[in-house]
Amino acid sequence: MGSSPPDSPIRVGVLLFPGHEPLDWVAPVNIWGAVKDADGRPRIEMLYIAENAGPVTSVTGTVSVIASYSFADLPPPAASPQHSPSANGRPATPPSPPSHQQLHWLLVPGGIGTRREAANPALLEYIRAWAAPSSGLQLCMSVCTGAALLAAAGALDGRRATSNKRAFDWVKSVNPRVDWVRSARWVRDGNFVTSSGVSAGADMAVHVLKEVLGAEVAAKAAQYAEYIPATDADKDPFADEAFLPAV
Repeated sequence: MGSSPPDSPIRVGVLLFPGHEPLDWVAPVNIWGAVKDADGRPRIEMLYIAENAGPVTSVTGTVSVIASYSFADLPPPAASPQHSPSANGRPATPPSPPSHQQLHWLLVPGGIGTRREAANPALLEYIRAWAAPSSGLQLCMSVCTGAALLAAAGALDGRRATSNKRAFDWVKSVNPRVDWVRSARWVRDGNFVTSSGVSAGADMAVHVLKEVLGAEVAAKAAQYAEYIPATDADKDPFADEAFLPAV
């Protein structure tokens, strides 16, 4: 996985599918979208992707999101491209992926639709290809049961990860080769970051900003959202099935 040019926006692919949970991606996008450069331009750019471009229904049934890109519109760089020889007979220098096609981060939400998508070959292959080291992706992230899709694609094999606690047993059953951490609010293992359910995506988003762009940028983004993030990655109160938040 690679890095973005210092002066270019970080390009985030938000992967959508029917039955996704809107807050899983809306919360991170809201936080990341608050980050601007000195001229007020976004430092993080979101691209909405689905198997087919167009409206994508959510788990609420009343909210649909327009995916601007299909898998075919925004393909991952080929793992082993074949290049024609140059004029002198030597292999040509492999071209860089076009800037409009290169993602730096990928965000995979959860939702009831993950039960179906965990067996969708097209979606799993898309995740698998972008999660491969050869893709140039910096971070591959999931919120809630989005971790089940990463796991079904084999992207989390041998890694630590977490997910929604109410669906934890199902997520574990998708791939036992993952070291599932029930107690965690979010887990980072290498270039993969997985979070607990729904609102935990906001905590993960602030954490990622802190790691990538610094504590001041992260704090100002949280301030913009008027959000007080959890800061202990290892402690998710919802890991206790009896826990009810004070209201």
